[in-house]
Amino acid sequence: MLGETQAQKVEQKYRKCVEQRETLEYEEEIQFGDDPARWETRIAPVVIDGVVEYIAGASRDITEIRAQKQQLAELKQQYQTLAENFPDGAVYLIDDNFEYVRARGEELERAGLSPADIEGHTPHEVFPDELADKACKHYKQAFDGIATTLEQEYRGEHYRIRVTPVKPDGTEMTHVMAVAQNITEHVEDRRELQRQNEQLDEFASVVSHDLRNPLSVAKGNLELLREDCDNDRTRKIALALTRMDELIDDLLQLARIGEQVKNPESVNLAELSQSCWQNVETTNATIHLNIDATVQADRGRLAQVFENLMRNAIEHADQDQGKNETEDEDVTITIGELADGLYVADDRSGIPVDERDDVFEAGYTTTEQGTGFGLSIVKQIIEAHGWEISLTGSPEDGARFEVTDIELNRRYIES
Repeated sequence: MLGETQAQKVEQKYRKCVEQRETLEYEEEIQFGDDPARWETRIAPVVIDGVVEYIAGASRDITEIRAQKQQLAELKQQYQTLAENFPDGAVYLIDDNFEYVRARGEELERAGLSPADIEGHTPHEVFPDELADKACKHYKQAFDGIATTLEQEYRGEHYRIRVTPVKPDGTEMTHVMAVAQNITEHVEDRRELQRQNEQLDEFASVVSHDLRNPLSVAKGNLELLREDCDNDRTRKIALALTRMDELIDDLLQLARIGEQVKNPESVNLAELSQSCWQNVETTNATIHLNIDATVQADRGRLAQVFENLMRNAIEHADQDQGKNETEDEDVTITIGELADGLYVADDRSGIPVDERDDVFEAGYTTTEQGTGFGLSIVKQIIEAHGWEISLTGSPEDGARFEVTDIELNRRYIES
C-alpha cells in the first residue's frame, strides 16, 4: 500500500519504538495515489509482563496545517519587509498589555527613535503622557474591534495614525496594529490654504464695501444728472458703472469659489440647464438639450458654470454679427452627454487653437462688454468638484467646452 521505500521507513520507526521502549513522534510524507500528503504520527510500545506485545499509534493528515503555517511565515516575512521599509512612516504591533511587540519604519530614525527604544515598552514609557493617553484610548478601541484614525504631533512632526485590529481567521485577537504616516507637509499646506482663504475673505470684504459704496454714490448722482441731461455722454457713464458692477460681482465670485465641494446633492442636468437658460438674456439664441443624467454636485455653483458658458456663447455670437454686419441669426447652444461627462457647444465661430490655453485665464476676453473672469470662474468651479474642463471644436464648427471625469447617473441603460 505504501510502496517499498516508504514501508521500510515505517518499519524502522516501529523497530526503534520496540527496541528503545519509548514513545516516538514524527512527521512523514506519504503518497497515496498522485498527491503526497504530510502526516503527523505518534506511536508508543504496549508492554505486558515486561515484554513489548503491541505498538499503539495514531496519525493525522497535517498537510493543510503545514500549508497554513507556511503561509503565515510568508506573511510575517512580508510584514517585516514592509514595516522595515515603510516610507515616511512607521508600523507598530501592540499586544493586549499595550506593549509594543514590533516597531519598524523609516520614520523611527527621523523621530530620533529605534526599535530597541520602543519594543518591550508601553506608550507611557516611550511617549509624553498626553500622547500616550490618546494612543492607549485608540488601542483599546481596536481591541474592541473598532478601527480608528487620529492625528498627533511629535517632536515638531505631524502624523496621521491608523489603528486596526489584527485577528487571524479562526483565532482570538491578541494584537492590534498602528500605522503612522508623516503628514507634516500636508498640514503645512492646509495651514497655508487656510491663510490664503482668510486673505480672500478680507479681499472680498474690501470689494463688497469699499468699492460698492462709492459706486452707489456715483450711480445716484448719475440718475440725478440724467433727469436734466440725458445724452450719449451720460449713457456711456451708465455703461461704465454697469461694467464696474459686473467686475465687482465676478471678483467676489473668484474670491469665494476656491473651496472644495463639501455637501454635494443629486442634480438633474436637464432641469438645471433649463433653469439657467431662464436667467440668461437669450435674444437671438436657442438651446438644445441632449442630456438626461444626474450628477452629485453643488447646485448653485454648477448653475454658475452653465450660465457663464451660455453667456460666453451669446456674447461671442453678438460679436460675430457686429463684425460681419450680417442679418441677425440665432446662435444654437447644445448641452449633451459624454461617456464620462458633458459638453456645452455653440454653432458660431470657434476659438483658434493657439488661444485655447488662454481663455481660462482671469482677465482674458475678446469682447468689449466681457469682464474676462467668466471662464476663469467656470474652471475653478469645475476643479473644485474634482472634474476637468477643456476647450475643443474648430473655428468653422464653433466652440465646445468638455467637462470630464464626472460620474454620471443615467436614467437609461447604455447598449
